[in-house]
Amino acid sequence: MYRLTLPTARPGRVARRPGFTLIELLVVIAIIAILIALLLPAVQQAREAARRTQCRNNLKQLGIAMHNYHDTFRVFPPAGVDGMKGTSGRRYSFAISILPYVDQTPLYNTIMANTGAGMADPWNRPAYFTVDVPGFICPSDVPPGNRNESPSLLNYRVSVGDTLNDNNGTNTRGMFAYRSNTGMRDVTDGTSNTIMMAEAVMGGVDTTAILGGVAVGVTTSTPQACLSLIDPATRTLTGAVRTDFRPPGGRAWDGRPYFAFVATAVRPNGPSCQSSTVDGGWGHATASSRHTGGIHALMGDGAVRFISENISAGDPNATSPGSGPSPYGVWGAIGTRASGETVNEF
Repeated sequence: MYRLTLPTARPGRVARRPGFTLIELLVVIAIIAILIALLLPAVQQAREAARRTQCRNNLKQLGIAMHNYHDTFRVFPPAGVDGMKGTSGRRYSFAISILPYVDQTPLYNTIMANTGAGMADPWNRPAYFTVDVPGFICPSDVPPGNRNESPSLLNYRVSVGDTLNDNNGTNTRGMFAYRSNTGMRDVTDGTSNTIMMAEAVMGGVDTTAILGGVAVGVTTSTPQACLSLIDPATRTLTGAVRTDFRPPGGRAWDGRPYFAFVATAVRPNGPSCQSSTVDGGWGHATASSRHTGGIHALMGDGAVRFISENISAGDPNATSPGSGPSPYGVWGAIGTRASGETVNEF
């Protein structure tokens, strides 16, 4: 009969357990940190690509909504319209009109139930105005920090074409205007060559920078009058600039140029300028985005195109004409709806 006996440690010696030394742990941690550093840019790029795709899809859905509205009323909604608040003269934007066509009928009904004397101003914050509609917001953008008078965000604005000093009036060279009633029949340059809507950053975060910054109280008769305000050393706007109070992308329901329009005169991602220090002034409402290299634009036929920030913008010293071809190059040409221009590539 055999008996199993276990070996015993020799006197004065301690049995060692397998494990890592401190140096080995530090090496492993360093390797992991390097791998994370290498992968992080790729992850960020993938996330931005997803946000950019969502931004594009939002604009596509707005195009479908605009066309469904047109199918119902035979015209596109006005960029801005007054009368919703009785005789107050407040202007409300196209965003209200298209709510039923972006699956927001309950919100539309609630807003319309308050029309007349009880209608809130577009900058006030009753419950029915403090709604951020996801389809109105580009996820690549940064919301303004000060939302005291910014009840609802809007990244997508309607185009008034290359009209400058009258983009606060009822007649523009683009597809939209204050009190406009433009239909497909009026887009004689071709819907595939005419911008309907374009992106614009909300502002309020980098208001001293070109992107999102708005110069106020300046001459707006030519694009150069706005472009000349750029400090070449800092790439920021000089002179009086909007602070984070009342950023341009904070009022989806406000139907004035500063909040609802884009113009195709200053090329994309350039500065915006207003003729006055109040919200109702005309000027350069410039298309902009946080995507690298340009902006998304919705064409009249419902297609979404990416427009380079280096697109031809013609003569920046020219004033906006009343008729005929746009002086602002290809960018101006794709903004006008009936100027007799043919654009083959952009």
